[in-house]
Amino acid sequence: MTGRNKWLIAITLVATWWSVTLVAGVQAVKEGVDDSLVVTEAESPESIARKKAEAHADTMDQPEFGWDPLAIIGSKHDLSALNKRAGAKAMEGVAYDDYGYACVYCHVPPDVGKKSDGPQQIAGWNRIRSDMRDYTLYSSRTFKSTARIPNEITLLCLSCHDGTMAVDQVVNTPRAWKSGEKMTLHMKINSGTDLDHCGLCHDGFTAHDLGNRHIGTDMRRNHPVSIRYPGLGAGASDSLQMAFNSPVDDFGFANGVRLFDGFVECASCHNVHEPSKVKFLRVKPEYLCITCHSY
Repeated sequence: MTGRNKWLIAITLVATWWSVTLVAGVQAVKEGVDDSLVVTEAESPESIARKKAEAHADTMDQPEFGWDPLAIIGSKHDLSALNKRAGAKAMEGVAYDDYGYACVYCHVPPDVGKKSDGPQQIAGWNRIRSDMRDYTLYSSRTFKSTARIPNEITLLCLSCHDGTMAVDQVVNTPRAWKSGEKMTLHMKINSGTDLDHCGLCHDGFTAHDLGNRHIGTDMRRNHPVSIRYPGLGAGASDSLQMAFNSPVDDFGFANGVRLFDGFVECASCHNVHEPSKVKFLRVKPEYLCITCHSY
């Protein structure tokens, strides 16, 4: 074999190797793009729901205290996955409509575009305000709430937990969802036994008891909500201020306990995006009370 033929063979082998490598690389990139952006027929409903939730989470501000907005997937507040979590088939499509992913039951879907809040919409959220005009809030010998209706951020929680609204009663449904496909009961988290009350089955025998999931509209046995935090000093006596620790600012404490424009709300202590925590608490139970109360 001449030297010229050896060089031709070597060049041919190198060119072949380079072509194979280039094609494989292009194919890998293509497959990677397809996997991240395209919903394939082989994907499970769970993986599709996660993709939708991830796309939604990308539109949200980064959490101030480092919790993961996607941790809600598969949790008690993920209404698109309750059948799988409970090992039953009586939830999605029967008790309420499954809109395909967790976020839409509270957050406005990104695909509806920018719309102004409707008259019955909880401002900035995808929930309809309850028709209740008069809640009974906490009062005691030393404290009496002057609020008759909780603030919007607490109304968001109560839109499911006061038992007057269906859990799937949202303002905007995702564009891909088609109404009328299933005859759902639109159940309410209510311990009563009406046809649209979860308590009809969740009685402690047929299914687990609702327990404190149904808060109701009489909230005198619950921690005060929609009250201005006394530790900020506005309108509070000196002795009352001394009984409370000072927050970092009007938005809460360094450990993650929140204030909302200076007010104490349900979400001050609870964060639905942290399902691994006991009762969704923002801090461990032994530290929760002493975050605010100094004695």
